[in-house]
Amino acid sequence: KCTVIVDTMQYTHPTTNKVVAIGTLAVFFFILISQTVELYQNNNIQTTIRRNTVTDETKRPVIHTFHAVNKDHANNLIYQQAQMDLIETWKQMWYDAGWDPVILTEEDAQSHPDYDMYEEQLSKLKVGHYDHLCFHRWMAMSMKGGGWMTDTDTYPLWTEAMDGGGPLPFDGAFVAYDGSMEDGAVPSLLSGSAAEWERMLKEIMSYVPNHEGEFFSDMRALREYNVDKPGRFVIGHQVSTRIRMNEKGEIDCKALDGKLAFHLSHRAEKDMFEDGHYEKDENARSRAFYAREYKKQFHEHCSKLEMD
Repeated sequence: KCTVIVDTMQYTHPTTNKVVAIGTLAVFFFILISQTVELYQNNNIQTTIRRNTVTDETKRPVIHTFHAVNKDHANNLIYQQAQMDLIETWKQMWYDAGWDPVILTEEDAQSHPDYDMYEEQLSKLKVGHYDHLCFHRWMAMSMKGGGWMTDTDTYPLWTEAMDGGGPLPFDGAFVAYDGSMEDGAVPSLLSGSAAEWERMLKEIMSYVPNHEGEFFSDMRALREYNVDKPGRFVIGHQVSTRIRMNEKGEIDCKALDGKLAFHLSHRAEKDMFEDGHYEKDENARSRAFYAREYKKQFHEHCSKLEMD
């Protein structure tokens, strides 16, 4: 998930009699510059909202995500706007659910003492920059003292923090709450102490050299670790990985009983269209558009479940 600063383009008006052509170009560049300025302003998310300071009498529990520049799409304005929609929706939903949303960046990952060594190993994988960056979040969380972390497309179902203000579950042992992957877990919602995050970082990175020249992700590393050494971290099933609707086209509250959050991944988005749960909307800048609608429906139809 990424943000990029694009330098504002400068357009020098030429001296010419082709007024119509110039007018057309002027409108084009005005639109392009407006989009660029919007992205530049949104990029302040990297610094100005690194921590959302809360003034409530009760201190909010902290929830983290990781957000960095995906160099593969650095010049794609539509992609960048979609990423900003995702991150802003993530931030707002977790705040509304009673959490203090914190966005970690490359600066946090680079502060890890083994960053250079890990980068050298990661550079030998055959992966896009997105999958490369996914390993960085583990370094960032280790350096930030551990705690809770989610993907930027994982959102809370509840309006109150899920005991996030107290001690970490299982006395701080590492927990992956999305056990939807066979023999492993999807790192969409995680928790653990700083020591546990550092331990898990070392474990998953130990598998990277074995896949030089191949595609390899942190999710696959997590699976290999669980297969090789089962029981070394807790795997739960508290994340909903699909849009849950019943035969009447209403949100299936029973299917969400016991779920802490929902992960609207690319796959989940594809499935929801194929299953006819939602139709593509021209106003959607990203799949966060549908996440907001789903969360709204959850509160409208599952309020009794939530109170229980």
